[in-house]
Amino acid sequence: MLTINADNHPLFGLMQQVGEEKRMPVILSEADYGAWLDASPEKSMEFMRQFPAEVLAMTPDPLQSTDPKSTRKKART
Repeated sequence: MLTINADNHPLFGLMQQVGEEKRMPVILSEADYGAWLDASPEKSMEFMRQFPAEVLAMTPDPLQSTDPKSTRKKART
């Protein structure tokens, strides 16, 4: 998975711990799939950009399990 800096992204900038670099995956629009697959290494760098926040949705993680047998990791505090 390719990631890029997201320190100033309206959604992904909220996700990591304070003080850590914010990262987001490179997301391609469906219209860019063919161009991405055919791109030279130099041309492929044009796709390394933040995906618009307006077309993404973010929902909070459900409450963490309090069951000690749960395999789900507890949120860092």
